[in-house]
Amino acid sequence: MEPTRSFAGGDLSAKQARNLISQLPGVGLKGSAIEVASIATLDASTAAVTAEITTAFQFWRQPENGWQVATVRIGPGLWEGLDLSVMGAKAQTETAPCRSVEGKPVSGNLDVRTARCLLERFLGFADSAPSSRAVRIKEISGFSLPLNSRPSALVEAIVPVDFRFSRAGKKSWQVAGVRTGNLPWTEPETMLNALNRDKTTRARLDLETLANALEKFRLARGHYVEGDSAAALVDFLSPDYLDRVIRVDPWFRPYVYQGSRDQFTLRSSGPDRKENTPDDIVLNHPQASGSR
Repeated sequence: MEPTRSFAGGDLSAKQARNLISQLPGVGLKGSAIEVASIATLDASTAAVTAEITTAFQFWRQPENGWQVATVRIGPGLWEGLDLSVMGAKAQTETAPCRSVEGKPVSGNLDVRTARCLLERFLGFADSAPSSRAVRIKEISGFSLPLNSRPSALVEAIVPVDFRFSRAGKKSWQVAGVRTGNLPWTEPETMLNALNRDKTTRARLDLETLANALEKFRLARGHYVEGDSAAALVDFLSPDYLDRVIRVDPWFRPYVYQGSRDQFTLRSSGPDRKENTPDDIVLNHPQASGSR
């Protein structure tokens, strides 16, 4: 999928910067979640903008490592898994400085100090002065997902994000770079493409896992699961043939299943989240697997 570039004409204003940030490909932030803190003109064709983004993060508690940042909300109902950091760089996974005084993982309820510490390290603000915290925590609440047995928490926070704007033509601007803290600058399209490549790989692995479970089902029952519901499929396969629940793809859209006694099709709608488009990821059996 080729992301659509967004432009705004004239001198860059706070309103234009906010609109362009909200229109970044792969992101669905509302304008009300973006507060432009500063605009600096670097030269005739370049401007630097710092914006404060209000969003939410899901934290999971691991028995061996304590609390960890797991997902970020990138728009209404849109969550992004943080296998890669928001800026496309490897995450800051070492959490020792955020642990208790005894050096043990924090195992109780997630508090403001720990949440802020983990987010600042993850987003590249580890060297920020304690007197001027980069990340501001608004609220921490319990957060549960269906079939999620891990303790979790939802953290609403305000995060400063730097944007680099370049002028395209005489009157148009576009977002040319994004970063948080001391992480490297990343082009928005490069970041989106890297995330989608990673998600495509994970979706294919999920489809292969489901296909292998279907083969086990066929060997035991003499046929595949008949139906047109991926949710019902997982109910048939778990737990005897499938050791984990797989219902949604990495873009948080439900997987699609169509099956008869002797053949089946598994599908992810892919990066554009729309079925039967060229970026769908499809696995057919007994036909050869592949993506269109």
